[in-house]
Amino acid sequence: MSGRTIAQAGPKKAPPRPQPIRVRARAWYLKLHRWLGLGLLLIGTLLGVTGSINVYHRELDRRLDPAFYERRSTAPSLPLNTLLEKARLHDPAPLISMILPDAYWPTLLIHQRHSDGTVWRTSFEPATGEVLGSRNQTAALLPTIYRLHQNLLLKPYWGEEMVGISGVLLGFSLITGWLLWWPGWSKLRKTLSKKRLVDLHASLGAAFTPVLLVVSFTGFAMAFNGAVRSGVGLVARMESKASPLVVGPLDGVAPAGPDEVVALARAERPDDVPLVLLVPSEKNAFWRVAMTPGGMNGTVGGLTQVFVDPWRRSVLRVRAMEKLPAGEQFMMLQFPAHNGALAGDAGRFLVFLSGWILSGLCFSGLWVWGRKQLLQRRAEQKKRARAMAAELPEPVVLQA
Repeated sequence: MSGRTIAQAGPKKAPPRPQPIRVRARAWYLKLHRWLGLGLLLIGTLLGVTGSINVYHRELDRRLDPAFYERRSTAPSLPLNTLLEKARLHDPAPLISMILPDAYWPTLLIHQRHSDGTVWRTSFEPATGEVLGSRNQTAALLPTIYRLHQNLLLKPYWGEEMVGISGVLLGFSLITGWLLWWPGWSKLRKTLSKKRLVDLHASLGAAFTPVLLVVSFTGFAMAFNGAVRSGVGLVARMESKASPLVVGPLDGVAPAGPDEVVALARAERPDDVPLVLLVPSEKNAFWRVAMTPGGMNGTVGGLTQVFVDPWRRSVLRVRAMEKLPAGEQFMMLQFPAHNGALAGDAGRFLVFLSGWILSGLCFSGLWVWGRKQLLQRRAEQKKRARAMAAELPEPVVLQA
């Protein structure tokens, strides 16, 4: 018999069982969540912080420059006509708008556009017409932060679209994070007891996902208004295109001033609160009064628009939310939903908090990823060390 031995074949290893779909889906969610988070780290942090500041930009602006917004007299306000004339004497630049006094800014604010393209805001004491201050809105801190959040200060270079796309990607990141966390409300208890950053990242992300998804979608809807309107129009009725307003002077008739315009708007909408008057210009010869529906938070904005003919002293058109089709109502609510004002002060606080949470999630996610990479490298080093130790020959012991 040959001295050659035949090796006995061992039992064949069974092929690895395919992983369940749930496990494979989780791995895919994890990769998508990780790379979206890393890719959006800087812009997500920036949008979160600036968004939180913008929720309370009126209160912060007043706190940073109290003299600019301080009402110094409790006497009744002068007529708006008088205050407008004082504004023209103070600065002959073309007028843009007048922000009427309210609980947030109790002075009369008038905006004018200078020849260099900058917009200046002047604050007037309503009772005396005294100029409390004038500033370049284009360079002021809070308006700059507002534009930074809106278009990254890149408006001519698709800045607003970049913000909208980033909002959508952040929404996907939130959804994948929520899918990774679910089911897991019990993790919040672990977080509070063990204080683990991984659990805190997952729990806070899951808890604020509904608010952040609303903020992300509404930001996208405002950045891509035309595209979203087209999509909404497929499922809900939209407003038909209105005919342009044609207004012209009448011979021998002086145009109405702001006091008459406000009176006409109040008569048309007695339950609404006037906020802003847009002054007639060469392009549009009518006044536009932006009003907040009664009972809503004062920061909701002009959900009602009243257009007034200053020569005929008549209301040309009223664009009120409750009179619009469902699709138009949905689109009008995007901004107050984005800043939380639609849900009152509680909604504003939630959006304010969610912005800081978003920034915290960006950096805690980076820390979780970095620590995981570090632990993996350490494990690989230990594995290589054990393999090298196993390959070393046994020491030879020489006997005498």
